[in-house]
Amino acid sequence: MVSFVRNNKNLKVEEQSIECGSYPYLISYQLKDGVDTVTLRDKPENDGKVIYRIDNQHSLIKIRNVNSKWLYVAEYDASKENLIGEHQGYIEYSNIEPLN
Repeated sequence: MVSFVRNNKNLKVEEQSIECGSYPYLISYQLKDGVDTVTLRDKPENDGKVIYRIDNQHSLIKIRNVNSKWLYVAEYDASKENLIGEHQGYIEYSNIEPLN
C-alpha cells in the first residue's frame, strides 16, 4: 500500500540522498558504438545548418522528441544547475542510444 502526505510543510527531501539526483526525469544519450562524432543541426533535416559537433566523449540530454527520426537535445553539462549545456540542436535517433 502506498500513501502520500498532503501539504506537509515539514517534509524535506535531501537531494544528495536521492539515487537519481534532482532530475530523475532526464533521459541521457551517448553515441552508438562506432559513431565518433555527430552534428547538432538547426532544424530536424539532413540539410540543416550544422550548429555544433559532439564527439563520443560527451553525453546528451533529451529536451524533446520531434518525430520518429529526430530529437532536440543539449550537451550534458554537470556544472549547470539544470544539467543542460549551451550547445543544443537536432540530432538523428539512429546515431545515439539511451544511457539510462
